[in-house]
Amino acid sequence: MQTNTSIKKIIGIISVLLPMMFIASCEEEYKPETVESSIKIVSNNLLFGPSGGTGTVEFESAEAVKAYSEQPWCEVSVEGNKVLVKALEYGELENRYSSIILEASNSSVRVVAQQNGVIMNTDVKDNYLLTDDSSEIRFTITSNADVTLSTSAEWIECTKSGDEVVVKISENVTGHIRTGWVNCSSGQSSKKVTLSQASAKDLYGKYKLYGYSANNQLVYLPVTISAGSGENDMIISCEGATYSWKFTAAFVPETHTLTLANGQYVGDFAIGEVNFFVYLCTLSKSTGTFSWDKEQTLSASVLYDNEKGCTVIGVKPETESSASGVVSYDSLIFAGFMNQDAETGGPKGAPSTYPAILYTPYFQSY
Repeated sequence: MQTNTSIKKIIGIISVLLPMMFIASCEEEYKPETVESSIKIVSNNLLFGPSGGTGTVEFESAEAVKAYSEQPWCEVSVEGNKVLVKALEYGELENRYSSIILEASNSSVRVVAQQNGVIMNTDVKDNYLLTDDSSEIRFTITSNADVTLSTSAEWIECTKSGDEVVVKISENVTGHIRTGWVNCSSGQSSKKVTLSQASAKDLYGKYKLYGYSANNQLVYLPVTISAGSGENDMIISCEGATYSWKFTAAFVPETHTLTLANGQYVGDFAIGEVNFFVYLCTLSKSTGTFSWDKEQTLSASVLYDNEKGCTVIGVKPETESSASGVVSYDSLIFAGFMNQDAETGGPKGAPSTYPAILYTPYFQSY
């Protein structure tokens, strides 16, 4: 009985060990053969900036080695135990990569070359609104590539020392507003800075104020802009055969804009024996709503049109909320009133249709 029990135990052990031996035998039989490369990389220097340059891969090998790049921006050659990798100049923003393959008779190795994209940073603003006096602007600009500076005009001089850029603007003696720019570029990165010089005196002169008469005919009033009582104050005069109107405006140096106060009394206009008190008002063409509220101030942009050779003043539309909703006042109008309030000097009653000269918000010098 003991003998039978021992035999059974031996058979059980064998039944467990045999599958394990078979698995181990299979694993050993099908294990892939590992072949070490005959090329050993000792060191590599393949990180390039946007300007390009030459890097190296140093290797050890008992056999002759060939090398090539998977991307055309890397030029590869082998000299002794080194691979020379030349990166071309690069101006894009994104980094780029290429594999460099080293091959011997029966083996190869791969290393990766990287070229960084252009990174340019500056603290300069987009626009500078300047007076007519000569001035200077300084700002810093950094880049991992060469920086190129250019200007639009001779009156703007731009130099760079290290990371600092100095822009010198000469005095404006043209008699009108002028605008130019400085452009800083590095590869595909660029920063354009607009420079404008303007003073109140640049707006003095003769203009045409275009618009439509009460019977919808295209007309213009001859206008003269002259100096007012203050440095930035102006008088706008409209002279005609049957009228002589004046109202005031002010130049805002900080924004290079012109402001016009609404509800100004500009003068009289007579039709036969009927006299009208004329006020500068605003009109919403979409609703037909007038406003002569003296608290309302209109803003006008000013610029010099180089192609036309003239100064252009364009009044910007204004909006105001009322019980009936939001009203957009998009035109100036010289509105006549039959009566004038003796105490306030303001208009009394509703505006008359005479004289009604509606103006697109546009003055052009000549």
